[in-house]
Amino acid sequence: MPEQAISDFSARLHRVRELFEAASSEHGVVRDEILRRGCEDDGELHALVDRMLRAEGRSIPVLDQPLSIAATGGIDPLAPDTVIGSYRIVREIGAGGMGTVYLAESTRETSVRLAVDRVALKVMRWSSPELLRRFHQEQTIWRGLDHPHIAGLIDAGITGDRIPYLVLEYVEGQPIQRYCEQIAASVETRLRLVCQLCRAIEYLHQNLIVHRDLKPANVLVTPEGTVKLVDFGTAKLLEPDSGGPSQTNTMLLTPEYASPEQVRGGPVSTRTDVYALGVILYELLAGVRPFSGSGIALHETMRRICEEEPARPSAAAPRRLAAKLRGELDNIVLKALAKDPERRYTSVEQLEQDLRNHLDGSPVLAQGDSAWYRGRKFAARHRAGIAAAAAVVATLIGGIVAVGREAAVAERLRVRAEAQAREAERARTLAQRRAAEADTERVRAEREAREAREQRLRAERRLEQLSGLARAAVGAYSVTAENGTSKEAGSLIARNARDSLLALRREGALEPSLAGLLDQATATAESYELASDPSWRLPTGWLAAETIRGEYRVGIDRAIVYEGKASLFLTSLSPAPHGTVSIYQEITARRYRGQRVRLWAFLRPERMNVQARLWLQANDAESEHLARDQVTLSGSAPWKKFQIVIDVPSDAASIRFGMLMYGTGTLWAAPFHFEQVDSSVPLTAPTQPRNLNFQNTDSVK
Repeated sequence: MPEQAISDFSARLHRVRELFEAASSEHGVVRDEILRRGCEDDGELHALVDRMLRAEGRSIPVLDQPLSIAATGGIDPLAPDTVIGSYRIVREIGAGGMGTVYLAESTRETSVRLAVDRVALKVMRWSSPELLRRFHQEQTIWRGLDHPHIAGLIDAGITGDRIPYLVLEYVEGQPIQRYCEQIAASVETRLRLVCQLCRAIEYLHQNLIVHRDLKPANVLVTPEGTVKLVDFGTAKLLEPDSGGPSQTNTMLLTPEYASPEQVRGGPVSTRTDVYALGVILYELLAGVRPFSGSGIALHETMRRICEEEPARPSAAAPRRLAAKLRGELDNIVLKALAKDPERRYTSVEQLEQDLRNHLDGSPVLAQGDSAWYRGRKFAARHRAGIAAAAAVVATLIGGIVAVGREAAVAERLRVRAEAQAREAERARTLAQRRAAEADTERVRAEREAREAREQRLRAERRLEQLSGLARAAVGAYSVTAENGTSKEAGSLIARNARDSLLALRREGALEPSLAGLLDQATATAESYELASDPSWRLPTGWLAAETIRGEYRVGIDRAIVYEGKASLFLTSLSPAPHGTVSIYQEITARRYRGQRVRLWAFLRPERMNVQARLWLQANDAESEHLARDQVTLSGSAPWKKFQIVIDVPSDAASIRFGMLMYGTGTLWAAPFHFEQVDSSVPLTAPTQPRNLNFQNTDSVK
């Protein structure tokens, strides 16, 4: 906006305020007379002050409250584990006027899951034609961006409820102001962070994009000190054929960081972003914002932005920082915050270069306002007095002023030409440096992509090798289980099968059909390990398992027998065992499918304080029970015959039988007998419920 227009606007506001304050303390005819004399023939001024006086009588306290954001509707917050597209909500990160951002994880599955993708999921809070248009505009802007200081767009879509969402790179960081406070960053560190942000905004401007809502909340800093720009909700594409700069929707901007042209609803340009960078820089250096503060009403903040000049950062900052900010940094910040866009830096690149020049000790472009400029601003604020004095002075020194003005114009042209030459040289140097940085970044990205491919190939080769080894080990184990082998070979084959299947499970590639085989191989390997214990004597063909090593012993007894020359015994070694011991065999069910089978043996328990069991079961291919029955013993008793009869289902894969003991005591077993029997032999397990009406009872002693 031209300086003359700014001056006229400020004078107009000043006159409105004077009349309102004078008339608001009066009533009736006196008030009308104040308005008539003060406004004279200016009907627009009279109507504006009259509306303000009428509004004063109504209670509208919200106009005198600090600005705050409040939810006014929209979709409810999404709960953790809610799935949006291919992403699962973990927790809410933050919320703004247009949408809510969540931390989410990808639900896409891969053959080898090496890591979980973490993303930022931005879900719009409303669905309307205008918001859908803004959503598509933000998506269009973000999709074309690729910069190390801008969070990348990963995916986008619309939910079943017509609510749009964006999937963005998740940045683990803090807003730039909070980051600087947390690490007690030096002035130099804060300037370098702003330089990173400037490079991101330069990239936007090179792609004809104006952000329009820069603020610390949209600028995150990672723990490594990398700046990331994370929001484009109000960004605007500068169309070449749009006919002029875009307008700002004042309902969407953040007033504390808005430029004067945005507050007035005027056109915005790349220099609008220069102004917002100036506000952020002011806040990082001085610790306060230039125009807003605690308890200041919104309309007062917007008036200050348009009318008042900000205090120098060195005057607003704590005393310990004033010396560092005084001079060049004051000038750099105030040049970025100029009311007139034409007096600001011509580009974000120019602002960044001035910051780098300050850090390097080189001359800076910002040198503060000249005496001529300050004089013009003073004249604009005191128009009436200056006009009267100028009428007298102009008659006396008109010729001198004309000559001086021409000389000043010539000097300004010379200075401008020299500045343009210096700027062109700086631009050339900067372009060369940018090209070198781009080449370095490209080489690094190619190297990282190559390393990632090599790691993936190594993982795939390793998984393929593990799968091949597991197939061979499982095949050998299956043949051994079917045909039998020596104890040493069986132990080696079982351990090999177990270890191969465990390796596949650790890689997340164990098929469900192999889970039962892993349990079998583990039990077989443990049984062979127990059999190698010199205190155990395990009959050939039998497997044993002990849940807690050293509590029991399994062996052959040639002194206590029922028939034959030996019996098998299970006995406790611990005075209070907590685990169990079992001995069993497993055979294929192929020849017994659809048939009735019987297991019987003579057993002798002695001082068994808990219990022992004789059991028989038929399993499916995953070792799940299809048919099962058991006999339970305890205490002490002489030799007695026990039997179990079951039907083997037609889909059974194996038959397993044996004994289990829990607690102290000893259990002897004479030779086992296993046979197929006629269907006339009754099953030992009940096939029908009994005594459902509780009519029959057994005596209990």
